[in-house]
Amino acid sequence: NFEIIVFNYDVKLAFLFSLFHHLYPNKGKLKRCIFVTLLIDVSIFSIKNVHRYIFYYIFLRLQDRIITHTREEKFIYSESFKIRLKNKFIFIPYFSYEDNLILNSQMDRGDYVICPGNHRDIKTFAKAISFLNKYKGIVVGGEGDRLKWEKYKGNKINLFFNISYEKYVQLIANAGLLVVPLKEEKNRRSLGIIATFQAVSYGVPVVVSNTFHLKDYFSNKEILFYDSGNYKSLAKVIQQSFADKHSSNMKVKKAKRKLDKYYTNENFLINLTNVCSV
Repeated sequence: NFEIIVFNYDVKLAFLFSLFHHLYPNKGKLKRCIFVTLLIDVSIFSIKNVHRYIFYYIFLRLQDRIITHTREEKFIYSESFKIRLKNKFIFIPYFSYEDNLILNSQMDRGDYVICPGNHRDIKTFAKAISFLNKYKGIVVGGEGDRLKWEKYKGNKINLFFNISYEKYVQLIANAGLLVVPLKEEKNRRSLGIIATFQAVSYGVPVVVSNTFHLKDYFSNKEILFYDSGNYKSLAKVIQQSFADKHSSNMKVKKAKRKLDKYYTNENFLINLTNVCSV
């Protein structure tokens, strides 16, 4: 009985539903399928997993509109999957949401630097922290990171894997600085947005790689950037942030104002509604 169906994240379900719709177009009133938050890292495709590429090649053509959370992804996906339709991919900024789990944010702010999230360039982060004498680092990763890094012996870095969400956000809230280290050639999809939003909402300054991932959301007036893959550049920016805490705090305050004004769930729903109505 619906004319428009919006799917979020669940690629397999969206694929099956839209395939059925294309095979039986006269069943029901459906006119359009819209998919929100496509997360395909195109750098992973090779001969070994060509079947995954074929799956997405078909999947993208079954959707009428696809929402991305960075502008660059529109070009990445169009080029990678040979899609020339002008309005197939639409950029809508992601949204921040209130998190009531943090009870003592900023009451016990530490001097450690945190690197949270999956698919991070942990190697560059670890080398940058080791290069500095004054600061300690914390890495919070997932199962894939644990398999690779659980035996790491660096005495200046603590690594946590698969921890509770409550502990995850508390570590961010109490950090002196959050780093989102990414490599553009390996991370060809939206990443780091949620962790950055969380840090900004808690008043924690943020450093990110100078890749496309956060540039739609913040400029160097609100966060700090370093040269992707360059541990000396990252170490320099970390040192700069702690050395000039006044400037870092002013930047994150500007970022917080921008977050509260533009990246709200209300704005996200307005943008999504506009896509549905066109």
